[in-house]
Amino acid sequence: MRQDPEFDVLVIGGGLAGSSLAIALAREGARVLLVERERVFRDRVRGEVMAPWGTVEARRLRLLDLLRERCAIDVRYLTYHFGGEGESLDLPTAAPHFEPSLAFHHPVMQETLIDEATDAGATVWRPSRLVSLFPGRPPRAEITLDGVVKTITARLVVGADGRDSQVARLGGFERRTDPDELLAAGLLVRGQMDTADGVNMFISEAAGQIAAATRIAPDLYRLYFFHHMDAIPSRLSGERDIEPALEYMCDAGVPKEWLADATPEGPLATFDGAHRWVDRPYRDGVVLIGDAAGASDPSWGSGLSRTLRDVRLLRDALTADADWPRAAAAYADQHDEYWVRLRDAERLSAAALMSVGPGGAARRDRALEIFGREPELETWTYGPEANCDDAVRAELLA
Repeated sequence: MRQDPEFDVLVIGGGLAGSSLAIALAREGARVLLVERERVFRDRVRGEVMAPWGTVEARRLRLLDLLRERCAIDVRYLTYHFGGEGESLDLPTAAPHFEPSLAFHHPVMQETLIDEATDAGATVWRPSRLVSLFPGRPPRAEITLDGVVKTITARLVVGADGRDSQVARLGGFERRTDPDELLAAGLLVRGQMDTADGVNMFISEAAGQIAAATRIAPDLYRLYFFHHMDAIPSRLSGERDIEPALEYMCDAGVPKEWLADATPEGPLATFDGAHRWVDRPYRDGVVLIGDAAGASDPSWGSGLSRTLRDVRLLRDALTADADWPRAAAAYADQHDEYWVRLRDAERLSAAALMSVGPGGAARRDRALEIFGREPELETWTYGPEANCDDAVRAELLA
């Protein structure tokens, strides 16, 4: 006789995706085991500003109040600076979501959510890691805990372990990747900057370069420099490149006085922005969410919002249908439908705003005018629902 699964859900990865799902399903009475390999979450260059459509998802998941109480601050404005001028969008009054952005220090957010997963009733093993995975009905996995390998069965195994997902690899999913085009460099600094409660985007007069600065906690700021891979001579990484990175940011328009007393509080690192994804992220009792299912281009800031949308879609599917294979398959269809639209919108933004070469600056200037008059093209505010008809697309890419 086949033994009943020990858990309803085995979640691999205790970051935003995994902990949020563990909280959501444990609150619904599911038996959840959450496996996280890191004993302590460390600072890395990762997304720390959530777009308004992610704030909507956090509210739907009943996580918004928790984040605001323990780690997040509201970011009210999206401000574009170009040629010394700045134009702000008041996000809580802007269609379609009427929500602010959220900002937080990533490790603090992770600790907040994994603690809440325990409080919600999930079992958390940390530090612990996945050793092997056996898809099926039910799926099984081997997990190490305190040096002992344990075999776990569950109704569903969820891969929430990032863009280089071990679950995706062991589960037999084929990952697809776009060609490299944009790069994103990030640096955490401490100081005092007049960011005016906003996500500040500085569009360089040089083609293919954008800088960003946002406060994520008291006296703590995340700086980004997004660029086409052909826009500067080399990738920026490590202590030796901090000064050049700050110079590129200043050249893009970040006020020098903002950076005068800025003290690095973490590593400088650069990541490629190529989309990585799995078509139909469910098979044989294994489902993928967050970056494991599809990692978008960090240049456009969709990662945190997209992750919470995956969590909400999977939660809703599993709580609406007792046939979990059918429910997980329905989630996969919904994920793919919005992922295709989001990837298309981001690739269009990259082509329109970040081109290099003789016509790059002219195309960017034209695109800024078009985006200004048609805000529904903006993925930061509209997300996957960003809409671009064929005529506007042709105008953007002319």
